[in-house]
Amino acid sequence: MSEASWQLAGYELQSPLINAAGSVNGTSEENIIREVTDLADSGIGAITWGSITIPEQAGKGIWHYDSQTKEMYNFMGLPNVGEQRGLKLLPKLLSIAHDKNKPLIVSVSPTHSPEHGTSIQQAVRLAHSFLEGGADMVEINGSCPHIGSSESVAIPIMGYDLEAVDELNEELYFHLGSEHPLGFKPPPELKQYHETWLDIKVPDYLKNQSEDWLPSAAKILRSRNVFRFIVASNTIPNQKEIQGHRASLSGGSRRVKIIGRQQLLGWYQEAGDAMDVVSVLGVDSGKEGAYRMRAGAVAVGGVTFLWRGEAYQPAVRRMHEEFAEEPMNH
Repeated sequence: MSEASWQLAGYELQSPLINAAGSVNGTSEENIIREVTDLADSGIGAITWGSITIPEQAGKGIWHYDSQTKEMYNFMGLPNVGEQRGLKLLPKLLSIAHDKNKPLIVSVSPTHSPEHGTSIQQAVRLAHSFLEGGADMVEINGSCPHIGSSESVAIPIMGYDLEAVDELNEELYFHLGSEHPLGFKPPPELKQYHETWLDIKVPDYLKNQSEDWLPSAAKILRSRNVFRFIVASNTIPNQKEIQGHRASLSGGSRRVKIIGRQQLLGWYQEAGDAMDVVSVLGVDSGKEGAYRMRAGAVAVGGVTFLWRGEAYQPAVRRMHEEFAEEPMNH
């Protein structure tokens, strides 16, 4: 692939392939440096690290990949070094990435930590901290827990709460303005899949969700020009019980691909003229990545293709070889 053929939020990419948030994270700085170095030495276009929360978290580390169905279930619990250690580690990771001409995207997320404020306050603080620290781009994880003024909230995932999304947009604009390379990673729109052959479990709090949630969220996110890109979308929440936890679904099965494609089409239709759209969820091959690019994505990302047992560099090389066999607009 020729260099600088693709762009995301004004940054030139050597490739349209990005590792999605969650693939490089954890509490071991040594492992993070090794994985970022491996990706920097590969043909990947940009490197995503995180999600990072304010407090350090050990997480749960629960995940399972079914090679027969090509589905991934995970309840990782956002294991990460936390804001303070993350900011100290950031210059090292930037140096590794920039040495290979790759931008570094830092994914940040609120968590169940009310002592650090609401979801909105945590997200704004983290975005400000890592932009000030020199991150090339910051992605806000909108599928994070929704922390309100009490432990119990009506909508437990922030991105599904339109009032919270509007408040986040307003607070980011007030504190940061509209000149920063900020991205938002929403949860998937799920109501349309209730009682369909896709067999997706739709939480009760979403069954009465407005039919225009995605268009409404897109209208909010583009209203103040705070966000430069959308990462559509996060994993499908609460789909299977593993070790006593409700795990999220991703991977490369037919139903995950269908949902991932529909998320891309929805966000591209509603926001593609104002924000770059990165397509994730179900991108497990170069062929699927090329399909998403033809459908309007400026870049594609995934985790499963890196977690199937291959080393990072061969996995990225395989994706690129499959890309090369497909027609693709960019």
